[in-house]
Amino acid sequence: MDPNSAPGTPSNGASTRGIPDGRRRRIALIAALALAAGIAAAAGVLLLGGDDGAGQEAASGKPLAGQPLLVLDLPGKPLPAHASAQQALATAEQRLPAGDPRISIGRAVASYDRSDPLRTIDALRAMSADDPAVALNLGLVEAWSGDTASAAKAWRRAKELDQFGYYGTIADNLLHPEQTQNYPPYFPPHPFGKGTVAQLRAAAERHPDQAARWLALAVALQQDDRAAALAAARRAAELDPTGISSRVALVVLGYDKDRPSDAFGRLGPLLSQSDDPDGEIRFHIALLSLWFGLRDKAAGEFRQVLREHPDGGYARLARAFVQELER
Repeated sequence: MDPNSAPGTPSNGASTRGIPDGRRRRIALIAALALAAGIAAAAGVLLLGGDDGAGQEAASGKPLAGQPLLVLDLPGKPLPAHASAQQALATAEQRLPAGDPRISIGRAVASYDRSDPLRTIDALRAMSADDPAVALNLGLVEAWSGDTASAAKAWRRAKELDQFGYYGTIADNLLHPEQTQNYPPYFPPHPFGKGTVAQLRAAAERHPDQAARWLALAVALQQDDRAAALAAARRAAELDPTGISSRVALVVLGYDKDRPSDAFGRLGPLLSQSDDPDGEIRFHIALLSLWFGLRDKAAGEFRQVLREHPDGGYARLARAFVQELER
């Protein structure tokens, strides 16, 4: 994944009408800033349509006006939000070596003809079925043509091929516009270790039986490699199966937008069975509630964190979320 681009930001932009609103984006931004290193926040959002009501047309299965979005993970500076598919293609041709599959994807999408969408759809379907960039853009073109069922199928394929990756994350966002963009971060109650990712990985490998080492690695990795972070959290939970932090980290980093109830089904019982001395469990229940769109429940849980742990490590973050939710 290009570190200069965020999964929530397409190569050529669109209106945010109909997809998570400004408040939801600010909430994600709070999470990003709190992690200091910048978890991908919901600052740029994909939408099937524009300010002309195309979002409503997409929901009813009608073709959309204009050109489809072209979403490519490119090296270098991200393109401006208003870049067209043609501009995105030109940038791809400048930055990528000849023969790169992303150029072929770009050429197919940029040549989209609203009177004959099957030409572009067939061109994309003729490309590698195992390329998540193909699957994501195929879904976008199919949605533009009015075939929302096929679009959803293509996005599920992109998610399957690139779970937690650039294309898979965007696909997941499109499949679940009712949820906050991207994925919830895990906030540790205290630092489990310091250093670069490489240093933390080396420390974990030198002390493979210490759960805290793997938790430190998971926290550091979640910014850029969620799949690896989840693997590290799983290792920590195996080493410390009764620890609160190891279990909370595993649930939060494994949050699946297709099955959010799985996460709540694990954190809820954990809260009832534990003292939760730092408020770590309740705070993350609040955070996941917010991600799922349960604003009132999230606000109530954040306030409970403040009542039970007014001077605790999660108080500042809980207060920030409450203030945002009350705006």
